[in-house]
Amino acid sequence: MKVYRDISDIEYRTDRAITVGSFDGVHSGHKDLLNELTSVSKRDGLSSFVVTFDPHPQMFFNCQQTSPIPFPLLTTLEEKLSIIDLLGVDEVYVAKFDAKLANTNYYEFITDILLAKIGFSVILVGDKHSFGKDKLGNYEVLKDIRNDTIHELKPLFEIIKINRFMMDFIRVSSTLIRQVLRYRSVEIVNTLLGYNYFIIGKVVKGKGIGRIIGFPTANIEVELNKEIPKNGVYVSTIDFLGSRYRSVTNIGVRPTMNSGTIKPVIEVHILNFAGDLYGLNVVLSFNKFLRDEKKFASIEYLVKQIEKDVADTISYFDTNSGEGSPTLSLSHLFD
Repeated sequence: MKVYRDISDIEYRTDRAITVGSFDGVHSGHKDLLNELTSVSKRDGLSSFVVTFDPHPQMFFNCQQTSPIPFPLLTTLEEKLSIIDLLGVDEVYVAKFDAKLANTNYYEFITDILLAKIGFSVILVGDKHSFGKDKLGNYEVLKDIRNDTIHELKPLFEIIKINRFMMDFIRVSSTLIRQVLRYRSVEIVNTLLGYNYFIIGKVVKGKGIGRIIGFPTANIEVELNKEIPKNGVYVSTIDFLGSRYRSVTNIGVRPTMNSGTIKPVIEVHILNFAGDLYGLNVVLSFNKFLRDEKKFASIEYLVKQIEKDVADTISYFDTNSGEGSPTLSLSHLFD
């Protein structure tokens, strides 16, 4: 997949099928649209082209406030591009979302940017998708623009409307998934995404407490705006150096150890592995929520509980091998 960061690097071509969106999480609804994009492209001999934004528009608007509110992302830019690549998209333009773009109205965005500088013959748009300044652009105004660009008795482009993606009568959205991840179940999140929720991070040095009590852990550092699941213990898998391992992950403040930590720490105990991972990038995927984080009366009780967590994790994988939401194969990130 070819990724452009500057629009001047894009060769103008009309043999493209294009779509536009933030695509945070690249969830089941997004994948429905992107799969149709690649399908149409293959059918008509076109290049599939995605326009997305960095930073996320909501991050930009939040920063304009007097008291900025952090905006959590389901996928960092690196993660989002990795999933879009796996879906078979040919080209992606990462447009810088700044004040200029925020103040570009829908007509200018379509005519001056998409039509004049990138080029396309087919555009796919969700039935409720909006774009341009004040989100005034939508499927209906796209039809008006198409009708205004009649050339030699036919429009310059075709519009394909993608109906909203529903799951059990619920509209799947990034906003819904953030709420479920923060307060409810990672298993529900995985169903809405169509894959196991994951984070890409770097292994950093911790306090070494896990090693002292017999369960060494890898501490994972993630980007500041990355949304992480609620505090607790999870069945997980971890990928690094081309291999995948089963693991138990704790997210929280380690109350039994009286660490004084306020910000949640991500600690991963990797089954059947011994080695130094410091400085490595890893992919951590969440399969199942096991239990809430809690404070134990003693280290001995904590150790017994961790032993049970490990046993429950082994049992989960023995029982659910090949079942449930897939864990994405992102080994290409480490090539």
